[in-house]
Amino acid sequence: MTPSPPRMSEPPRKKPTAMTSNVVRAGSHPAVRIPHELRVECDLVQISGNADGDLLIRQLPEEPAATLRRTLQRWPDHARHEFVAAMDASLAEQPEPTPALPLPNPPPRKPGR
Repeated sequence: MTPSPPRMSEPPRKKPTAMTSNVVRAGSHPAVRIPHELRVECDLVQISGNADGDLLIRQLPEEPAATLRRTLQRWPDHARHEFVAAMDASLAEQPEPTPALPLPNPPPRKPGR
């Protein structure tokens, strides 16, 4: 059985590694410095703990728009501007959406409720 390739929004898998890091203060909150070798490539993580006090930091997949934004930031300016102009032109060609029908008024409430 061949393993499936990682999804576009997932960073490449790294070998399990244990490292030591400092706990610093960010205002009144403790913060852990993540070593460069274990850096995360996302904006949102999930932190969970177990009964022994162990913590697990898991990268959460980012929204497709965030992936696109991050990818476009790596493009040269002229390519990014051409892409945005092409997207704007494509959106301008699409028909206007049909307005939604208004919802009916809810029935009146009975007194005492």
